[in-house]
Amino acid sequence: MRTPLSCLFLAVLALPAAADIITLKNGRVIEGDVVKDDGRTIKIQLKYGSLTVEKSEVASIEEKLTPEQEYAERRAKLDETSAKEQLALAEWAASKKLDDEAVGHFIQAATLDPECTRALDALEKKDYHLVAGEWQDPDTYYPGRGYVRFEGRWIHPIEHSWRLSRALLEKYEAKLTGARARLGSAKAQRRRAEEQAVAARRILDAAPRARAAAEEDLADAEATIRGAERRLDDAKDDVAKWEIIYETERLKASRSEPNSAGYADLELRKAKRSLGSVHVEIANAERRILTARKTLSAIGAQEDAAARDLSEAKDDGERADEKVREAEAEVAELEAAVEEQEREVARAKEALDKVR
Repeated sequence: MRTPLSCLFLAVLALPAAADIITLKNGRVIEGDVVKDDGRTIKIQLKYGSLTVEKSEVASIEEKLTPEQEYAERRAKLDETSAKEQLALAEWAASKKLDDEAVGHFIQAATLDPECTRALDALEKKDYHLVAGEWQDPDTYYPGRGYVRFEGRWIHPIEHSWRLSRALLEKYEAKLTGARARLGSAKAQRRRAEEQAVAARRILDAAPRARAAAEEDLADAEATIRGAERRLDDAKDDVAKWEIIYETERLKASRSEPNSAGYADLELRKAKRSLGSVHVEIANAERRILTARKTLSAIGAQEDAAARDLSEAKDDGERADEKVREAEAEVAELEAAVEEQEREVARAKEALDKVR
């Protein structure tokens, strides 16, 4: 249908429900709704956004009917007494997603022609039922026979009971799985606390022996220093004595007098080596003392840490024991619930098998 532009712009604006096909002079085709005409331009409402074009660029505007408008036109031309026309309009309406209209015409077609298999098949797919000469939709047919709508479909009440029982069983099983997981976690926490306590006790048990060994080494090193310090004075005196002798003998030698400078030099060297050995012995003993004191300090720190760990392990163990007891009680309760619900599901299934 083509219409002169001067008349069509106003006609289009009077049909807000219609969609339009606007053909421009350059051949471009636009589908949308003409929502505004100011005499110079028109505004086209598109699916996403809008577009304004000059009227001088428009070749034509063709009205595109909505499915509802086209249905109204087809409905007006329908021969109500023709099963064939009723079927054709029903199938057309179904293709346009006009479901309610389609069902109505399928029912009319099947009523006019009870052997119209296409109409009967279409109604069967829609789950319509012929009862005492009247077609009933699912929402009328099934409730009247005690059926229950469940998860988008109509089911027998016994099947509904069975499905509810299964759903409740699955719920209990999920809870039981969670409870068993919590029980396993609580037991693992208790094992960690026990392992921590064992490790702490092992440190505390070993600490006295380690402290005794370190104290013994400290006492031995201190005794070594005391003995070395006494020998140190003798060694210093010996070095001083042989230094004097050596200088005296060297002076004799310088005057070509008989002397024992060589012997004095050897004895002086021996005295100095002895003095050096004493210094080394003292230094080694001092290092042993430092090491022993660090060891004793470390042992004390380990004992303090182990004591704290043991106390924490006891507290953690008590809390874990409580969680284990709670989880065991929950698991036992849920296991009993699952067992009872399994029996209930079995009873419902047995009842369902009898009605199938």
